[in-house]
Amino acid sequence: MAKLTGTGKSDLGLRRANNEDSFAVDNDLGLYLVADGMGGAASGELASRLVAETVVEYVRRYLDKPLEDEERYDYFDGQLSPRANTLLQAVHLANSLVYEASHRDDEHKGMG
Repeated sequence: MAKLTGTGKSDLGLRRANNEDSFAVDNDLGLYLVADGMGGAASGELASRLVAETVVEYVRRYLDKPLEDEERYDYFDGQLSPRANTLLQAVHLANSLVYEASHRDDEHKGMG
C-alpha cells in the first residue's frame, strides 16, 4: 500500500495584511487539512486555527474507535463509513466551537 506524505505552506498573498489561513498535516493519520479564514471577517485567523486544531485532535482521539463512544460529538450519518463519520463529527464540532466563540466574545463577533 502506498504511503502518503504531505507538507504545507501558506502565503499571505497580495491583498491582506495578515494571513488568516491555517493548515494541518498529519502523515501518520493521512490527514491533510486547509482551513481558510474568512479574510476581512473578525478573527478569521483564530477561527481557522481553531478548526485545524480541533479536527486533528478529534480525529487522533477517535479514529478507529467505536462510534458508540459516549464522549464523541453527537452527529452521525448512517450512509457514511465509521472513519468518514469521525471526520464529519470533527468538522461539526469545529464549526460549533467557532460559532460559540463568535457569540461569547464581542471581539470575535462574526468570526469565520
